[in-house]
Amino acid sequence: MVQSLFQYHDYREFFRDHYEEQKALHEYYSFRFLGLKLELDPGTLQRITQGKAHLSGSSIKRVVEFLKLSPQETEYFETLILYNKAKSERESKKFFDELQRIKDLQISALSELQYQYFSEWFHVPLRGLIGLGGFKDNYAQLAASLSPAITETQARNSVNILRRLNLIRLRHDGEWELQDAALTTGKKWSSVAINNFQHSMIEMAKESLERHPKEIRDISTVTLAIQKKDLAIYRLRCEEFRKSVMKLAVDTETPDSVFQINIQLFPMGFKNGKR
Repeated sequence: MVQSLFQYHDYREFFRDHYEEQKALHEYYSFRFLGLKLELDPGTLQRITQGKAHLSGSSIKRVVEFLKLSPQETEYFETLILYNKAKSERESKKFFDELQRIKDLQISALSELQYQYFSEWFHVPLRGLIGLGGFKDNYAQLAASLSPAITETQARNSVNILRRLNLIRLRHDGEWELQDAALTTGKKWSSVAINNFQHSMIEMAKESLERHPKEIRDISTVTLAIQKKDLAIYRLRCEEFRKSVMKLAVDTETPDSVFQINIQLFPMGFKNGKR
């Protein structure tokens, strides 16, 4: 069933749902029929609904007119195409923000909070600090406990976001505690927010070189010469290490600190320039 256009983060999903709804209502509705109406190849239209192709710039106006979109829907639809075609994180972020402006707060409150959760570096470690226990609305102390420290207002806002996302809850004795809840990911807007978070954590690691003494940090680098065909093995080793330290943390009975571990594996050069 076709939802409001403003609920979609991929215009091809909207186009697919529209096609399937109309096909269920009208026997004559087909990619061939649609191709004649839009002056587009039926095969291309099918690939678009499958997420394997994009509308060309010259065809967008015909599609908008055929779908009878309102001016606001048209602006959202056209921006959504740019968002889905974005080649870089910077472009994705730019067009995502533009989509939010066009929707005029029509995005669900939960999705907006999820985006905020990953868009600021301190929400995740602040939740970790609350998980250590003992927090009873002493926002100034909570803010100062982060490294680097944040403002009391930021701490209050962060706790409110965590509460509304059901990531923390207030016990009957007035102390905050963690609540098991999973944030859904996989939508492209989520990847934009998570990329922003990863950028922030990488910057925090750089700043840690100056901020923290060697005794409480471990920042090392290693440059390897490998075969590209073995990349999957190296990625698997990174994943195994990530899981092992997560298990070690879960098994810790009385944690007293929150640490960040970044695992980074990326290319720095290719033989004969072949990528």
